[in-house]
Amino acid sequence: SSVRTEQGFMTRGVGGVWVALMAGCGRHVVAAGARGGSTAAAGGKSDAATFLKKSFHHGSDDGSPAATLLVRHPLPERGNWPFMSADFAREDEKADGEFYVSPRLVQHIDGGARAAWTQYLGETFLRQGAEASTVAVGGPSPAVSSVDILDLCSSWVSHLPLNPQVRFGRVIGQGMNPAELDANPNLTEVIVRDLNKEPNLKEIPSNSLDAVICTVSIDYLIHPQEVLAEALRVLKPGGSVHLGFSNRYFPTKVIAVWRDTTDYGRLWIAATYLQHAGFTMVEAKELPTTETDPYFVASGVKNPISHAEL
Repeated sequence: SSVRTEQGFMTRGVGGVWVALMAGCGRHVVAAGARGGSTAAAGGKSDAATFLKKSFHHGSDDGSPAATLLVRHPLPERGNWPFMSADFAREDEKADGEFYVSPRLVQHIDGGARAAWTQYLGETFLRQGAEASTVAVGGPSPAVSSVDILDLCSSWVSHLPLNPQVRFGRVIGQGMNPAELDANPNLTEVIVRDLNKEPNLKEIPSNSLDAVICTVSIDYLIHPQEVLAEALRVLKPGGSVHLGFSNRYFPTKVIAVWRDTTDYGRLWIAATYLQHAGFTMVEAKELPTTETDPYFVASGVKNPISHAEL
């Protein structure tokens, strides 16, 4: 089978290895859908893999909005982690540092998806900053919202809005390639770390940030629960997390459970991660885009009550 990249095609060769057929294929591929852990269901598959295969297949959600996805397919109860280790296997299990050693100063999604993500972040930060300021002063919100954020799995661009009503304080970029992070004009601080080896954000104090974003990268994490628990820790009570993704990925580095389902299945996976990391008000969204690539967001909030004294 073949899948489309932004600059060419890749095909699966002998032994399941992806082979580039045209130049410039070192970029995300378009996810084509399913190939055929926690607790294991029948056949040695995790509960999540079994549920995804049953509930999400091509055409299964045609015409149904992402906004009601979690009503149609409720998330597992917190504490019942539905994944197992096989779900996080990759075709290429070599050290991720080898794969990311060369900087990729390219865009991984099209302009329509990027614009939708930037607009979403602008609207979210404006609203969140205003709400936080209102609570802090007990009166009307100021004209300018200020937010401190973590860009998780960052690169040379953070897709932040150029909105005069949103002011960014700290913008911490965590990533794996120093050259990409150095090229990012939005970042005020940098953490170079392979989260698949060290799933922690130990440099960042607890309750210190307003938001955490992750752009087209959540599908590469093999310890998502640990990483997102760290995201929960560093957020202030009432802070939010936003996991954005499209239908493109590096096929040899994406985790198996992500590769083997549909776009809405992936949205359910990301929302499940947030639920089990301890976030509340978990939502699933598909943003309107103007070009070819779709764009999806799973978001959640750090409960301002239960975490107020952490």
